[in-house]
Amino acid sequence: MTVPTWPATLPRTAAQEGFSYSFGDGRLKTATDTGPGKMRRRFSAAAKPVEMQIVVDEAGLARLEDFWDVDTKGGALPFWMFNIVYQKLLVNPDGTPLLPEPEPVRGLPWLAMFGSTPKALPWGGLYWRVPFTLSIMP
Repeated sequence: MTVPTWPATLPRTAAQEGFSYSFGDGRLKTATDTGPGKMRRRFSAAAKPVEMQIVVDEAGLARLEDFWDVDTKGGALPFWMFNIVYQKLLVNPDGTPLLPEPEPVRGLPWLAMFGSTPKALPWGGLYWRVPFTLSIMP
């Protein structure tokens, strides 16, 4: 089985409004009887939540719906996606790293999964605003 890729006909950037990128939280917090609680690492790698929205026309909405229904089997399968946060950092346009390993290469594509079902909202006549969440796999 091959992992699907975000369609080239859909936007490669997210709308600024409603976009958020969070660090993965793999900590375990335990309450104590007195004083501050204890905290320790629970996982060595944690998914990073992303909230985003894209603006598409009717053809883009149809392509996103096909990507959801067919390619990711209703949002159940992971997919490769451009890195929105570090898309121009440390990688060539073709995605190859500028720095040799073991330097951290933050601009590499994301392995993502849909966190919420995309919801199409009318936006400016012929366009649709589609908000959704993603989980970026470590």
